Amino acid sequence: HLAEGHAESPDAPIVRGARVAGILPGLTSSGAAEVQVQTEAGETFAAASLLLTQPAPQSVELLRQSGILPVTTEQKAIADCCYHPCLAAVFTVQPGFNAPGILKEPGGDLSGLFDQAAKGLATPVPLLVAHMNPAFSEEHWSHPEAKVLRAIWERVLPHCKSAAPTTASSLHRWKYCEPVQAVQMPYLRWDGSLPVWLAGDAFMASRMEGAFNSGDAAAQSILSFLNERIPAPGDVTPC
Repeated sequence: HLAEGHAESPDAPIVRGARVAGILPGLTSSGAAEVQVQTEAGETFAAASLLLTQPAPQSVELLRQSGILPVTTEQKAIADCCYHPCLAAVFTVQPGFNAPGILKEPGGDLSGLFDQAAKGLATPVPLLVAHMNPAFSEEHWSHPEAKVLRAIWERVLPHCKSAAPTTASSLHRWKYCEPVQAVQMPYLRWDGSLPVWLAGDAFMASRMEGAFNSGDAAAQSILSFLNERIPAPGDVTPC
């Protein structure tokens, strides 16, 4: 969805829905470093730079599978980054119930309770989303879905201003919800020979604004890197 609304050109194709299988270092015809991205479908895309913004463990695992191992102190710090899990439940409730609104850190096993209408989201039916804290999520992670949903609903009910019978429910196991401790750097350029950057919520602050600031800082670094690769007009060798 991030590519929606962006104009596509022959020099900058937009590829959606491709699953990456590996990353390889490469060289351009002029000898400059590049990165080659291989997909599970067998396609290969070459780029002057690559930005990885998924949770840090997934980025590091992708690099490991590609034979690129963490060596430096900074690389190892990212490789050692651990995340809290979160069990998130979505409840469809009957129209007309007295919603609790938006409750951030309501206490107990709940880390958040969100009435989607109070968030300004127009949904065909009333939806209530519950996020559970790390302790509850770890304890119930492998339990059957129906059992977990019942346990979550029992904890949601006391926060509802009136009875809210559910008509449907679903459970989402969010493995990488929030870093246990963010790494104190805005992003990571993997190394000088591989133009790969890592950014996201594992850097500086493990919140949405932290992930945004990390991505923005990485983008500025990539732009500087790309500008340095562009030769000045007087440096271009005539054909």
